[in-house]
This record gives sequence, structure tokens and C-alpha cells, in this order.
Amino acid sequence: MQTLFERLVAQLRAWGMGERVIKSAVAVMLAWELGSLLPGGSEHPYFAPLAALLSFQVTIADSLRLATQRIVGIVAGVILALAISQLLGVSVWSVGLITFLGLALGLRLHLAAQGLTQVAISGLIVLFIGGADNLSYAGYRILESIVGAVVGVCVNMFVVPPSYLDATQGALQKLADALADQLDRLAQAIGQGLPQEQAQSALETARGLQTPLSAAQAMMQRATTNLKYHPLRHAQEAQVEHFQAVMTILEHNVIQVRSISRTLYECSVGRDGFDWSEPSDLTLAYADLLGSLARQLRAIQQLEAADIAEGKAAFAAFRAAIERATTEGGTRFMPLTWMHLGALLATAERLSNDLATLGAASEARAEEA
Repeated sequence: MQTLFERLVAQLRAWGMGERVIKSAVAVMLAWELGSLLPGGSEHPYFAPLAALLSFQVTIADSLRLATQRIVGIVAGVILALAISQLLGVSVWSVGLITFLGLALGLRLHLAAQGLTQVAISGLIVLFIGGADNLSYAGYRILESIVGAVVGVCVNMFVVPPSYLDATQGALQKLADALADQLDRLAQAIGQGLPQEQAQSALETARGLQTPLSAAQAMMQRATTNLKYHPLRHAQEAQVEHFQAVMTILEHNVIQVRSISRTLYECSVGRDGFDWSEPSDLTLAYADLLGSLARQLRAIQQLEAADIAEGKAAFAAFRAAIERATTEGGTRFMPLTWMHLGALLATAERLSNDLATLGAASEARAEEA
């Protein structure tokens, strides 16, 4: 039976949020409380919860990087406000000057976008709230910022540390399924005699593989970045390395599937002298090969020896069909036909070999476990 917290997290995830929302609220409250306890500090430590919230990022590494940016920006902004208020007080000129110099200083410090605006924002807050002419006041604002940033990073790091293993696995599987769908689509078209309309449609769909590829690459990058400074890093390293291997293979597969789609479209045009519009032993053998590769892609997370053997057998059957078509049937292929068949054969072989390499690595990994 789920606890109230588990039900709340599940509902937040359904809304596209999750425990990060709760952690952010906890970090803000804790930063406020700790900031108010600073000796000689303020009962309203505004900068502490702001720094905690702004330091909260999707990965621990990003939290540390942004926390550093925020602290530098806040320190620079407070010092800037302290200096300008001594000269101009609170006026339209001091507001404009703090904004201008804050952004210019952020650029000179090579701060990222978040830290860049933080210089001007911090200076303006100090100026508006008051006390910018007090050196101790400025010092407490800086100290509050440091406390808030540290709280934000620590809560993110140690309270349900962010993990993107499941999300990365899901993104990789979606990409593999998209590739498998494309191969199945081509196999079905070949089985019907490779109509040119379907071949053209499949080629256009192959170009759309960039969308799931980009999504998988982005999630893979997030999982890799998140591993840095993660308290459970050693427990997750092997899994992330496996995902990186799968990602590399799938990137190759996208290129290979696009190449197969383009070659089959060229075959469907019928300019090479071989009639792909009529099913034959040769075309059906290639359809079976594509179907076998599609099944391997769907099982890419746990490829087994039987899957690899099936792919090798289908590849051998297609090669044998080519030989039969040129010997037993007395077919004489035009040079362009040989080019198409060679491209289809070589690309499928590369795809099959890549999957076999991944399958061998998966078996070795299972044996070590």
C-alpha cells in the first residue's frame, strides 16, 4: 500500500514534476531557517531561500555549477550596490547604473546566463530593500547566499538524489523501437512488391528518426552529467556505461536504416533492370532479414545469443538468394542492380554486426553480474 508521500510523488510525476518539487520546497524552508540563525543576521534572510531555489537543478553537477555562478553573481551584485549607493543613494540613476554595470561585470567574469543576470538582480534587491550603505548588511547578504546555495546543493545531492537511469533506458528503447518500426515497415512494403509510394513514404519516415535520436542523446547526456558528484556513482557507473554502448550502436543504426530506406526507394523506381514490384525469393529473403533485425532492435536492452544467431541466419539466407537468382534462375543483373544489392547487403551486415557486438557485451556483463 502506497504511503501519502508516494502517492503525492506519483501524482506530481503524472503532472510532469516529481519529487524535485518537494525537494525544492524543503530546501527553501531549510535555507530560510538556517539563514535566520546566522549570528547577527536578519530575521528575514531573503537571499538564503532564493539562492537555494536557484541552485536547484536537474542534475547534481548542474546544481554545483549554478550554485557557484549564483554565489559569484550575488557577491558581485552586493558589492556593486554597496559602492553605488554610497555615491548616488536610491535614485533612477543608481538603478540604471547597477543594472548596466551588473550585466557588464557578469560578462567580464564570463558568467553563464543565470549568473550574468544575478549580479544586477542582487544589486537591485539590496538597493531596494535598504541597507546598501551598511557594510555589515552587505556581508550578511553574501553569507545568506552562500548558506542558501549550500543547502540547495546538499538537499539535491543527498535527499532522493536525482537519477535518470530509467528515463535514459526508456529513451533508448523508444529509439530502438522507432528503428524496428522502420525496418518492419520496409519489410512489409517489400512483401507487397515494394510499391514506389510506400518506399517513398518509408524514406520520409526514416528522415524523422532524428527526433527520437535527439531525445535519446539528450537523456544520455543528462544521465552522464548526473553521474558526476552523485553519491551513488559507483553503483550506477556500470549501467551508464552500458547505456553509452547502446547509444553508440543505435546512432550507427540510424545511419544504416536511413541508408537501407534510401537504397530501397531507388530500387522501387525500377531503373536498375530488376523488378522489385513483384515478390520473389530474393526480395522476400531481404524482407525476412529486415524483420529479424527489427526483432533484435526491440530486444536491444537484453540481446541474447539466439537473437544474434537468427540475424546471422537471415543474412546468410539473403546472400544465398542472391546466388540462386544469378545461377539457378539464369538472371543477369545490370551493374546498377549489383550496386543496389551490394549496398543492401553491406548495410544490413554492418547493422547485424553492430547488434552482435552489443549482444556479446551484454552476455559478458550478465556473466560478471
